[in-house]
Amino acid sequence: MADKKSQGTHLVAAFAGFGLTGLTAWLLLVTALVVWLTDVLNSLIWSSLIVGGFLSPWRSQSTSSPYVPAWHTSGSGSTRCTK
Repeated sequence: MADKKSQGTHLVAAFAGFGLTGLTAWLLLVTALVVWLTDVLNSLIWSSLIVGGFLSPWRSQSTSSPYVPAWHTSGSGSTRCTK
């Protein structure tokens, strides 16, 4: 029994290490992209805004979102134009 618990602990540690390595690689890639774009544009602010704009998560198109147009949620829920 002790061996199975030890194997489970090693597996969790391996997955945690893999996830941490992937996160570190992603952050280094984004940092390198910002630094390169800063060199190209000569502006850290614009580089950060551009990279942040491309990497920002997409908003869900729910009916409670303020970005959904009024015609999208009116009526029976259909997005078809009935005029």
